[in-house]
Amino acid sequence: VTSMKPTRSEKTTIFRNQFVHLYSARAEFPNGTKEYFVTEKGVRVGCLLLRDDHVLLVRQYRFLIDDYSWELPGGGVDEDESSEQAIRRECIEEAGIVCNSLEPLFDYMLGTDVSDNHVYLYSCEDFCLESESGDGLETDARAWVAFEHCMRRVFSGEIRDLMTITALLTYDHIRMQRT
Repeated sequence: VTSMKPTRSEKTTIFRNQFVHLYSARAEFPNGTKEYFVTEKGVRVGCLLLRDDHVLLVRQYRFLIDDYSWELPGGGVDEDESSEQAIRRECIEEAGIVCNSLEPLFDYMLGTDVSDNHVYLYSCEDFCLESESGDGLETDARAWVAFEHCMRRVFSGEIRDLMTITALLTYDHIRMQRT
């Protein structure tokens, strides 16, 4: 089935600060117009740090669940850095880990309708410990958790962060393909 793409209007900014850009735009279809309200939070990165079949998780307070969440180190990409530079910085800040080498794991769009965020996931098995914890500003703990226990925590609902879930499921799929 072939459909004609709609004509798109220019973006109209509703709100913008250093963390988020909310804008509206219209798409003109043959049968009518649809208005979109899009949230753009920039490019995000995450890293699956692996050691002896264990995954490094960091603990952060998350406002929307009003609780602490165990997640992979990760965060936003600054305008002047690449995704690889950003994840190296995030691993130091959040986990006290210096990544010697990174492997691209997976990349995806967080949404394709009204959430404009590209996510790049990496894996790393070659790293060194810079400190016993991160900088203490974003994370308050870290733990090496057996990979299989992480997977159980995903399916029990204990791990709720989408980036962490995506990285674990992707890595598990890749592992299964190798055997």
